[in-house]
Amino acid sequence: MSKDTLCWRCKWACGRCPWSKNFTPISGWIATETKIPSSQYGHIKSYQIEQCPLFRHDGLEHEETNKERAKKLGISLRTFQRRVKKERNNAIAMLRMYK
Repeated sequence: MSKDTLCWRCKWACGRCPWSKNFTPISGWIATETKIPSSQYGHIKSYQIEQCPLFRHDGLEHEETNKERAKKLGISLRTFQRRVKKERNNAIAMLRMYK
């Protein structure tokens, strides 16, 4: 199993940085090109980000559950799950455009 990308722990994730907003690579990051399997589109080009000059820790512990993350953000677990699903769908749609 590959390790998670740095982005999942960044406060700028989910549309608040050039990479997560429109898949523009960040100048100065250390990243490895990867492919994300997609049942609908085969494989989609992406990156495993190891270091990024824009990275700011989101303040959440990496091992926290979604329930714990939602609580720290002051939202319900259902709202958290809907936002994650929406961002995942947006990411797939954007990746499809750049394929």
